[in-house]
Amino acid sequence: MSSFFKRKASRNTCESTSETSAIVGLTGGGVGGAGGRGGGGSGNASGNASGVPVASAPKRSRLAAGHASRPAAADGGGGSSGGGRSGGGGGDSGASPGGRSPPSGAAGPVRAGQSPMNSRSLSGALGSHDGVGGSGGGGRNGVSRAGVGGAAAPRRKLKIRPFARKPEVPSTFFPVTWESRLRPAVRAVQTATALEGFSLEELYGAVEDSVRHGHAAALYDHISVEVESHIGTVVAALEAAAAATADSDSFLTDANRAWEAHCAQMSTIRAIFLVLDRGYVLSHFGTPHVLPLWDLSLKHFRSALDARPSVATRISSGLLDVIRRERDGDSIDVTLVTSLASMLSAVGVYEKSFEGPFLSATAQYFASESARLISSMDLSAYLAHVEARLNAEASRVTSCLDATTRRPLIVTVERYLLATHVQALLDKGFAALANEVRVADLARLWILYGRVDATGLPINVPYSSDPQSDNVYGGAARGAGGGVDGGMDRMVPGGAPSTVAALGPAQDCIKAALGLYVRAAGAEIVNAVGKDANMVPSLVALRTRVEGLVQSAFGGGEVVSRAVRDALEAVVNSRQNKTGELIAKYVDFVLRTGHKGRSDEEVDATLEAVMSLFRLIHGKDIFEAFYKKDLAKRLVHGKSASLDLEKMMISKLKTECGANNKLEGMFRDIEVSRETVRSFRQHARSAASLGASDVDLSVFVLTNAYWPHVPQAPLRLPQTLSDLHDTFKQFYVGKHSRRKLTWQYSNASTTVRARFPAADKLLSLSLYQTVVLLLFNDADELSMEDISSATGLVDTDLHRTLLSLACGKVRVLHKRPKGSSVAKGDMFVWNKGFVHPQVRIKINAIQVKESAAEDQQTTERVFMERHFEIDAAIVRILKTRRTLTNANLIAELFAQLRFPFKVGDLNKRIESLIDREYLERDANAPQTYHYLA
Repeated sequence: MSSFFKRKASRNTCESTSETSAIVGLTGGGVGGAGGRGGGGSGNASGNASGVPVASAPKRSRLAAGHASRPAAADGGGGSSGGGRSGGGGGDSGASPGGRSPPSGAAGPVRAGQSPMNSRSLSGALGSHDGVGGSGGGGRNGVSRAGVGGAAAPRRKLKIRPFARKPEVPSTFFPVTWESRLRPAVRAVQTATALEGFSLEELYGAVEDSVRHGHAAALYDHISVEVESHIGTVVAALEAAAAATADSDSFLTDANRAWEAHCAQMSTIRAIFLVLDRGYVLSHFGTPHVLPLWDLSLKHFRSALDARPSVATRISSGLLDVIRRERDGDSIDVTLVTSLASMLSAVGVYEKSFEGPFLSATAQYFASESARLISSMDLSAYLAHVEARLNAEASRVTSCLDATTRRPLIVTVERYLLATHVQALLDKGFAALANEVRVADLARLWILYGRVDATGLPINVPYSSDPQSDNVYGGAARGAGGGVDGGMDRMVPGGAPSTVAALGPAQDCIKAALGLYVRAAGAEIVNAVGKDANMVPSLVALRTRVEGLVQSAFGGGEVVSRAVRDALEAVVNSRQNKTGELIAKYVDFVLRTGHKGRSDEEVDATLEAVMSLFRLIHGKDIFEAFYKKDLAKRLVHGKSASLDLEKMMISKLKTECGANNKLEGMFRDIEVSRETVRSFRQHARSAASLGASDVDLSVFVLTNAYWPHVPQAPLRLPQTLSDLHDTFKQFYVGKHSRRKLTWQYSNASTTVRARFPAADKLLSLSLYQTVVLLLFNDADELSMEDISSATGLVDTDLHRTLLSLACGKVRVLHKRPKGSSVAKGDMFVWNKGFVHPQVRIKINAIQVKESAAEDQQTTERVFMERHFEIDAAIVRILKTRRTLTNANLIAELFAQLRFPFKVGDLNKRIESLIDREYLERDANAPQTYHYLA
């Protein structure tokens, strides 16, 4: 409480004390001040007319009963007081002669107009605790006695009445307080001078008194005027400094110093006027012109800057120059930029004075930089530069600028470094990155392109043709839904994009570029002249490489995977039926070589990769035809590396194409044939025939419908082999009377013991080679014509057989004249000097590549089978529907047939069935067909 209130309270207390003393005086009792805990004092000796004491103490005095106290003075009330918490007050007192009390009933006289009590303290007038006026001894309560014979007077309850009038604050209190204390204090803070004559606590008390006595509004207005005046002076000084100096760094330092001083000054002023800021301002919350003191200072600062726009413009241009120098690689004072950007944001001129020019300067800077670097950098280096720029700009916003600038700034950088060069960057180096499997660079490309679309705007913001909304720092760039931070997760540099089903336009460009790359690389592989043997492995490697890029660099999304699959499908089917043939031959190579240096898992992975190409080919029946032919050779000649691998491949084909009874039937024929040969050897007659011959016969009985057709060449067997064939035929027909056996000599093989002068050898031969060599048991030299007439072999089979025996690696015959080919008139001589380090020798037959005519025959057989399938499908559909239009029939055929075909081919088959009276046209609707039972 201030000294003013303390003095007023003292005057009021004195008035109350005088009134109380007057009341006590009217009773005629002499009451003295009682002492506190320390001791009592002598009381007033005056009494009333009746001699009855006015007051009594609840406790006895330390004076013994019957002893008379020292008489008090006749004209004074109040004796001495003892020490303690509060001392009692009294008038003048003296001792009567003889030391006795006045007579009973005699009262000491009181001066007219004088109060019996003269203390300035209410507590002194009334006594402390329950002590009552009189003489008191030591102890807690002082006691007084008066009256005749020392009898105690009855205790009377005293009442404290309220003030007679309410205290009033002088009318000059607030003007004096403001002019003498508060205004000098505010100006001292603003001018950074010492506060003289009063402390901060006293200033705080003056503000509190002013607010409590209704001067809050006037005090607020006075402060507003002072703050506004001072800020105007500061901004005017900055304007003068801007005009006086061309050094932007020096001006920015001055502006930052002024802003920091303003912040410190307002902090001190707000502390002094905290009662006003928390009381008056909060009670007027929502009132337009009543703001918190800090906000009030910002309002005046904004007004001052609006009145002198050159100051904000100079600050903005200085900041832009500093940021440009940092982008060029110079070192800057980051705290200076942070402080001034914070000032512009706090004052409320950030967006108008700084953000707009900053984003425009950013656009110009990066547009120029991208045009310069895109021609001098390769794609990998340029993408790394873009990523570094995005990280640097995001870090700049975090450390220096307002958070609202983050989104439009990143959008601006993305637009001018990426979006305007989307296709140019892909054309520049995408194929090279894919060829070199640059996963990190391709992943960076995918992430960066996922941030922009073709217009440079965020993917989730629709493009607008309005130039205002299309501005890089305008409304569209601030995000969808009206929020400044809309879509900010996408804008964080280095973050992986969200996995979504659809791609952004820029990522669509990458998908298209990847598809073009696959088509170009695949076409180069498929159309390579003379490299058909390497086509399938190369396509498998291409698919593995591209699928790896999709998973590791492009997010593994279904959209990109589908694009790669479509491109591979176009490549694989670009040569129509040839790809299916080559895939079948590659599978044959894998299943023949098997585990040569590879584990089961590696072989299975290779077969699965081949199956991924098989799924893409349209003519799967071409693959089946060649695969079945190669499988027959592997099973009959025992060239399969593993039956487990063979069954695994059949299982994969069954999964892709459904059950294939023919392939499974081939395996069953091999197993049944083994049982048949075992029974044949145990048969009595057969055993007798075999016992008479030195030939061990083993036969594969193959179902004609399961196995591929093999053209037969005429062959005359030696008598020994002919007899064995007849024996087996009799045995088999005896068990299966309705079956007919046809010998397939082209696939037969033998093991022959040959006696050479040097050593005996075991020769593994085909049946054709065996028949030819048996002729040399009777003659050492034979002509080509003699061999042909004796064996029945002609043309290709004869040439292949003689070449393998006389011109191959293992030459058991000599040819005259020497050469690498055979012709009519050539002579063949038994090689008596043949030597070889191995005992068991395999003489391979010359594998003649299929001619174009043979390839055409295989293709025509497949096409003929396709015709049969189309006819069967048409009859099956119409047999179910009975009547069907041409359009519906074609649609049903498209759903059922597995191989590619044309609508014209289907119409031809329909006409063929009509001619053969399986179908008929409707008489009234030629495009409607009826099934004929």
